[in-house]
Amino acid sequence: MSRSLMRNIQTFFKNLGKHAKRVVQRRESPLEAIGGIGGDLHKLRHGVKAGRRSGEEKEARRMLEKGRKAYNEKRYSEAEGYLLRALEYDERLAWAHCFLGHTAYQLGRLEEAATHWHRTVVTDPQSSAAEKAKQKLDGLSAKRRQVLDELEMHVRESSKAPLDP
Repeated sequence: MSRSLMRNIQTFFKNLGKHAKRVVQRRESPLEAIGGIGGDLHKLRHGVKAGRRSGEEKEARRMLEKGRKAYNEKRYSEAEGYLLRALEYDERLAWAHCFLGHTAYQLGRLEEAATHWHRTVVTDPQSSAAEKAKQKLDGLSAKRRQVLDELEMHVRESSKAPLDP
């Protein structure tokens, strides 16, 4: 248990005792005491959620690092698993989306790669992950244009060829 959570729990019980004492001394109505305790309970609940959230963020970053390492070692299927788990913990992790785009690209799933790169840009537009994703999306668009141009040229050439009787 974290120190801050322990402090929040101690403060809650300390304030609970103060409210009880004030009610007994008739310096506070039971309704006022319940209102004060409710506020303290809200703060305690917020502290517990923040602690849990930070644990999830740590796990998300740990999964991201494992995914990045697997990707760099060309273990793409394994990388994909780690990166998807990272997003289960923190869906706002732009680098996880970016590396999922890279992984999908390496596995030949171009539309999925584009989707992940787009999510990277939407998730954190000012990040270095978004810059990388934009470069990849631009490269993918250029590649698509090149393929379409080549197809168009091939169709034109085949339509000019004489027909065999």
